[in-house]
Amino acid sequence: MKTKLSSTLLPEDFGGDKYRIESRIGEGAFGYVYRAYDIRLQRLVAIKELSPANPRLSTTAFDDYRRRFEREARVQAQFNHPHIVHVYELLPQGDAYYLVMEYVDGPSLRDYLKKTGPLPFEEAIRLTRQLLAALAVIHGHSWDIVHRDIKPSNILLTGGGEVKLADFGVAQVSEESLRTMTERLPPGTPLYMAPEQERGTPYLWPQADLFAVGCVLFEMLTNTPYKKARRRRKSLQNLRPDVPDWLVEVLGRSLAREPEDRYESAEEMAEVLAKEEARRKRQEKEARRKRQAEEEARRRRQEARARKLATLRQRAEDASESGRWDEARRAAEEWLDLEPDAPRAQSLLALARLERTSSGLVIARPDNLTSLLALPYPPARVWWEKAALEFCLVPGGEFLMGISEEEAHRWHKEFGGELIWYLDAIPQRTVDLPPYYIGRFPVTHGQYARFVRETDHRIPYLDPKEYTWAKPYNWDRKRKQPPSELQDHPVVLVSWEDATAYCEWAGLRLPTEGEWEKAARGSDGYTYPWGGEWDPSKCNSAEKWAGRPLRAYREWKKWWDKLDYGSRVRTTPVGTYSPDGDSPYGCADMSGNVWEWCADWYAGYPGTTCERSEFGETYRVLRGGAWFTHHDWARSAYRDGFYPCSRFVCRGLRGCLSPTSSL
Repeated sequence: MKTKLSSTLLPEDFGGDKYRIESRIGEGAFGYVYRAYDIRLQRLVAIKELSPANPRLSTTAFDDYRRRFEREARVQAQFNHPHIVHVYELLPQGDAYYLVMEYVDGPSLRDYLKKTGPLPFEEAIRLTRQLLAALAVIHGHSWDIVHRDIKPSNILLTGGGEVKLADFGVAQVSEESLRTMTERLPPGTPLYMAPEQERGTPYLWPQADLFAVGCVLFEMLTNTPYKKARRRRKSLQNLRPDVPDWLVEVLGRSLAREPEDRYESAEEMAEVLAKEEARRKRQEKEARRKRQAEEEARRRRQEARARKLATLRQRAEDASESGRWDEARRAAEEWLDLEPDAPRAQSLLALARLERTSSGLVIARPDNLTSLLALPYPPARVWWEKAALEFCLVPGGEFLMGISEEEAHRWHKEFGGELIWYLDAIPQRTVDLPPYYIGRFPVTHGQYARFVRETDHRIPYLDPKEYTWAKPYNWDRKRKQPPSELQDHPVVLVSWEDATAYCEWAGLRLPTEGEWEKAARGSDGYTYPWGGEWDPSKCNSAEKWAGRPLRAYREWKKWWDKLDYGSRVRTTPVGTYSPDGDSPYGCADMSGNVWEWCADWYAGYPGTTCERSEFGETYRVLRGGAWFTHHDWARSAYRDGFYPCSRFVCRGLRGCLSPTSSL
């Protein structure tokens, strides 16, 4: 059973005004070790105590330990070396003795290994070389000193990780032996003793310390004492598979059984470690230089690749935008050689391989429409071969549909008229739509004529005697042709039923209200196709024909009541205001010119508080305003509706194209 020591060193009765005891920091065979403050020299010191009050020591043993204590002080005081703990003085006080030494502010190597485990090779070799530097000085002393107790607990580490060798209490001096009558075992620690030391050889050569150094190095590399590993038949390679061969050789020689087979001196062992460490550093430097060269070469290759990619991207984009599709295809193919998974390159290549018109538009057909819309970047415009119409892509995603009640009241206050005209577009809500194509322009008289010719559908015509205002827009009943000057004007005098019949023939459909509104105002919720502010120069509206601003409903009504709207054509050729008046997706004439039929019944929006007698399945929706409408009615969110069978000089159509259109 271990006997606990009682402290005999009291701050008030030691050292007078020279030392102030601060704390107890350790316990050894002799007694306690204290941290103290040197008052005169203003530095920290360590003080080791040997006292007859130690219950572990008999009177005879105390005398032996006193001699060892004095020997430790005398031997250790011979050295002033950065890797040996300095001894300052030996103080007797009564029957007790106190050894004042350098204070080391770090742990012992033993405690350090408990915390960190096996050390990196570089650190273990560095600490070993410092330990060998201390032993070279010790072994070179004229007293033929051998430490005889090299072990992790006697190797202290400073806060900066530097070795400080301590505890010279069993050091051999000249040919004297410290074995006494009270000691039946050789001095030292069996776990780290050289074989000759274990045998009790009276006089040891320095190689005994080098064996212990090998034990310490082995333990630093494996966190296992060498002799314990041997008993378990565990080699260095078993415990540390990544150990280099040269270090195995160093340890093999250091741990040789016979002293003459070990290194001749600490200097020789240190020199071998230094050479191998220098070689390792040269190898690391060369490997680092090689890595840096490889990294530099890789960086240059990456930069060259990035430059080439940027050039190819620009070439592919520029060529596609300008319709040079063969060039776009070649650039996209080269791009994909460098970046096989680039979605944009894949999309451009797919686009470049598509069949096109002479003007460069992708030809869309029922058999390729689904695949076109499934592309990562579908073509922004396509040519629908069946009806010879150009269509604009509206990407899938969310947009704000309708207006808020607050906005409805604001528009009513600004323009006048009936509040119900504005409340039918509330509440505003988020709508999510899949991608689709919508006509770039309203269908023209000339395009509608082909439908009439192939289907013998009724022509846009109303009896001018009864409907005098229809006369400028009526077709020739015998020739079934529109007036020659209206070929590129939006077709009018078509009902919702006529518009639906045209779409069925063309493989199209009428857009839903949501599709029409998103195509007109975009995902940013524009008030008008071109933005948030009214601009009469960007569409065909009442202000064009009035020749002045019409700021309120009463001003517009006064102008309208005086207008002879059947006296002349007031529609304009489609695209007249393009591109300035286009929507975010490139659709023209979505504000003014002609109202456009939508597929939906004119009904209240989900969650609306608006009630209208017209809501239900009586009217079909009309959107966009016409050549005679005020700017309030030309808003993208404005709604109107009328009987599906009705025809008028301001109602036309625009087709919509999606995979379900041609089914």
